Amino acid sequence: MAAAASSPIIGFGSTRAAVGSSQSIAVGKSIDCQRCGNPTIGSNGQLWLLLIAQGFVGAALYIAFFLRSAWVYRRDGTSIGAAGWLACVLPLFYMFIYNALVVPLVISLVSIGLLWRNAQARHSPAALRNEGSRV
Repeated sequence: MAAAASSPIIGFGSTRAAVGSSQSIAVGKSIDCQRCGNPTIGSNGQLWLLLIAQGFVGAALYIAFFLRSAWVYRRDGTSIGAAGWLACVLPLFYMFIYNALVVPLVISLVSIGLLWRNAQARHSPAALRNEGSRV
């Protein structure tokens, strides 16, 4: 948290290197191994990565984006809606433990795109005409 507080608005743009390596079996520095055991700061969860790389503002915008997307598409009862909504909500839970870089983030953003496309298709004039003829 101290690293994020040293650049709270815009962050550092990336993780911060620490002395040591996450490849060793040792938990920390010792007399025998001065470069052992310190993982990269910001590499143990998406939230921590956001706080270090983008600062508090970037982390808040990331969380707000997923919360807003989940709120907007919460009533989509289709199978696309259920899967897409889950892809919006799950990153908010696993962001404390796992990083969502590359593939998980792409899956979440593609899911939001599919939710948007599904909402557009349901509100198109043809879909509304078909719904009116069923009544």
